[in-house]
Amino acid sequence: NGFIIDFLEIKKIINELDHKVILQKNDPLIEKLKDENLFIMEESPSCENISKIIAIKISQLLKNYNRIKVRVWESRRSYAEFELANRLNFN
Repeated sequence: NGFIIDFLEIKKIINELDHKVILQKNDPLIEKLKDENLFIMEESPSCENISKIIAIKISQLLKNYNRIKVRVWESRRSYAEFELANRLNFN
């Protein structure tokens, strides 16, 4: 229910995606939109994959964590979640 991470660090991750056109790396629109603010993904830019990317980026900031869960809302009633669990280093 809690977290120990500077919110500014999470905000940096969110800012990588916020107000961006999110496209898959092989999308033909990339060339047409090259002057726009793009975020290019390896996988399809679904909410499932976006939540996965955010969770992985958060995990890279943390040495130890019990659980990271990211929820990305598609609409008022639907969302996708991705969860990473148990990376504990006691060194």
